[in-house]
Amino acid sequence: MKKYSYSLDAFRVLAILCVFVCHLNVFNEGLEGGKIFLGGNIPSIGGLAVHYFILLSAFLGAYFYDKSISHGYLAYVRKRVWRLFPTNWVTLFFYVIVFVWLGMYTMSFWRAIVEVALSSCLLQSLFKFSALRFNAPAWTISTLFVLYLITPLLMWPLKKIKKPWVLIVLVILLTWVDIEYRDWLMIVKPKNSWLNYLSPVCRIFSYLLGLTMGYAARRMTCPVIVRQYATWIELCVFAIFLYGCSMIERDFRLCYLIVMYSTPLIIAICFMGNGKISKMIGACGISSISSYVYAFYMIHFLFILLVKTMCDRMLLMWGNMSMSQVWVAVIFTFISACAASVLLHHYVEKRIA
Repeated sequence: MKKYSYSLDAFRVLAILCVFVCHLNVFNEGLEGGKIFLGGNIPSIGGLAVHYFILLSAFLGAYFYDKSISHGYLAYVRKRVWRLFPTNWVTLFFYVIVFVWLGMYTMSFWRAIVEVALSSCLLQSLFKFSALRFNAPAWTISTLFVLYLITPLLMWPLKKIKKPWVLIVLVILLTWVDIEYRDWLMIVKPKNSWLNYLSPVCRIFSYLLGLTMGYAARRMTCPVIVRQYATWIELCVFAIFLYGCSMIERDFRLCYLIVMYSTPLIIAICFMGNGKISKMIGACGISSISSYVYAFYMIHFLFILLVKTMCDRMLLMWGNMSMSQVWVAVIFTFISACAASVLLHHYVEKRIA
């Protein structure tokens, strides 16, 4: 059984960086609707990046499922709790302080207690009223954690499938259903475009797709001809994927279709790791920081908010800042988030690895 894929870890880091860049729209001339950092359809790429992140987490979870569940369900849950909760608790503590400091504390005391309790247990995604309270990015991790808890139930019907071609059909079908559901959301509520990637149902589709792919990778043997021409296949898949990304402003529908259908292929070819492109990506060194992605994801919005508040309320200069000054603030935010993530990993997560 394959143990590690450096190229997949590198892509996981890049996906988190895409989400980080898209969240820079917090940097505007006040929170009243001024000029945003990124316009058009570009921020939507963050939703696709989250789709990839959940897809990859489910893929790896299904591939190594038997090994991770071998010591029992409680041991399986405990491992995920100690992987996610310490970073969540640290982030939540500071975010509550900032939440009160900014004057955003508009709920009752007992409602706040409930919100904090749900967030501390990463269960806020189960309740609509609590989905985006306090540390908003942790909502995705909450959904992922809940899906982790029910993974044994989701894996049970997959393990009943004996024919590999059925799994391939399921991957195509789940991708198609995911796309159609997101399109339906846009028709039903066209003004709430964020539903296109915040919907819990979309998260579930992404996770189911990843589980199916991971189980298929366990059951199937890579054809010899694919191994022989792995580099050329990689070149074609990456070219299609990059072409789809380049269409984000001109034809977002086409971009969306290409990226959604090519993402599973990228995961598959990178996991095989036989082509020169995936080997080059794996050797670039980006994967060395992949251990910090959970910490970085849950903490990045806090630092964006802190820098934004500092510029707005303390320096009183945000409205007149030049583009170079904006980039300085962005770089400062990025370095701060990385530093915090490294510290969390070494002093909290690494102890329970």
